[in-house]
Amino acid sequence: MAPKRIIMCHTVWADKLTQRAEVIFDAATLLRLLGGELWTVSPEINSEKDQPCNLLANIKENLADEKNYFSFVAPGCQLTIEIKLQQVELQFLMIAELFEKYQALIIDYADRLQKERGIFGVVRAETEYLQHNERDLGKRLAINTPAEIAELPKRLNQKRQEVVDVQKFSGYDFFIEGFLFTSCWLMYVSKSYENIVPREIFLEAQQVDEIIFFKDSPQKIIRTKLFNDPFSWDHPANRAFQTLYAQQIGIQYLSVENGVGMLTEPRVEYVRRPNFFQSMQYFDKNFQPAKKSAAHYFLSRTMNYQTGEKTAHLIEGQLNVKAYFPFVDERKSSLVNYQVIQPEKTLDQGISGISYYINLHFNLELVKDYHHYQKVLMIFVPKYYLDKLPTEEIAAQFPEVKIKKRRHKTYTSLNLKKSDQELSVLFAAVEEFSHFKAFKKEL
Repeated sequence: MAPKRIIMCHTVWADKLTQRAEVIFDAATLLRLLGGELWTVSPEINSEKDQPCNLLANIKENLADEKNYFSFVAPGCQLTIEIKLQQVELQFLMIAELFEKYQALIIDYADRLQKERGIFGVVRAETEYLQHNERDLGKRLAINTPAEIAELPKRLNQKRQEVVDVQKFSGYDFFIEGFLFTSCWLMYVSKSYENIVPREIFLEAQQVDEIIFFKDSPQKIIRTKLFNDPFSWDHPANRAFQTLYAQQIGIQYLSVENGVGMLTEPRVEYVRRPNFFQSMQYFDKNFQPAKKSAAHYFLSRTMNYQTGEKTAHLIEGQLNVKAYFPFVDERKSSLVNYQVIQPEKTLDQGISGISYYINLHFNLELVKDYHHYQKVLMIFVPKYYLDKLPTEEIAAQFPEVKIKKRRHKTYTSLNLKKSDQELSVLFAAVEEFSHFKAFKKEL
């Protein structure tokens, strides 16, 4: 059995040569303290030929040569460093015995580094990282049994190969605009994140072990620890904490790389435009994070990027119909929402994703003011898919609903009806999405 290990990753600002040298020297010094001795590793030679290094001389020499990759090893731990433009990426890998012995020293180093130069950072068990991020089915055999692999969610990659749908996991690492979003044992986020997620959402996350805001630090770092022991991540309670944190930040909903999205209700939603940002958080009557449909309190935050103006509004009540049909066409008395589906990334031609969104919108009750309006769900798919739309398979998911199909010049419609519930589903080619965006501006 492979030894238990900790992964610690940091991405920091260092645009000057002296700053890069300092970051690399401090990281390598920590490695030496942990392992007792240090070797440098060159990509051109095998590990058995690694040589002891004069650390400072080695760093200066390689930085002068504009080298952008370093690797060091010490007993029980290793360090890789990569320089990318004005940033330095550090990755430590260490055995559990070293981490547990020197945990206070390691976290103190991480705190100081992040407070001064940090963009983001994480500390987590290697097994937790692999369970939540390894897509390759073959590599999964090192951490899962064949029976466990068979139960994992799957999707297709760009090569049409079956892979694990890691987006469904709470500890999945998702990057947006170069910033890491994840849920794991210990996380650092900087002030740079505020253009994507309001700082308050990180600071007010519930059911975590500890949140520390280094408000006086240059990078305004927020450090979040989910539970006490990184190696106990697989305990049911800790898994629940990890999942809830991911839901509160909305990590999985920031990406739709699996082609259909999460197919579960969010606890927070975001709207981003060039100069404007809005978040909407959902809470139950006890002000605990809640699914959208079960919410009693709604906390809206906005930010104007140009003026820096921020607002926050807490509303009590129930969701109105515009929460699910945000576009109202008064001329046609219709309520409109849309979804983009990429069936080529799914194993079932996108049927489960399409059925989920149809069911969600079909079962919504309209309030009195909109009772006479028609509910319309537009689903954008690739043109090739539109030409062979699996309408029978989709209809089979709704055996008690009367469904009428109609082919139009540029789209196909399914009209669903059961008792008083009706929904018109329009399937259009994703190439027509630009026309829909123009339509939205008119509403």
